[in-house]
Amino acid sequence: MTKIDQLVAELCDEFMIAAAAGDLPTVRENLTQIFEYAAYEIARTGCSDLSISVFNAAAEVDKRFRRAEERIHTTRLEPIKLRLG
Repeated sequence: MTKIDQLVAELCDEFMIAAAAGDLPTVRENLTQIFEYAAYEIARTGCSDLSISVFNAAAEVDKRFRRAEERIHTTRLEPIKLRLG
């Protein structure tokens, strides 16, 4: 197992723990940061097409996590009880 493989495994373990604790915003922020940082580093090598693809992936991860967070938030809300009359 390479050092990168070990780091990825450790990160995934931490993401799993955070997600299980309901801390999706932290998972979203950290995943997005990893993608964005990778995109910056890829751009520095001159591979602009790949860099743009990775930035787009970061945006997609962020968008999907925000939707999931919203769904979870709305399903946890108590139903509103209306009193008629």
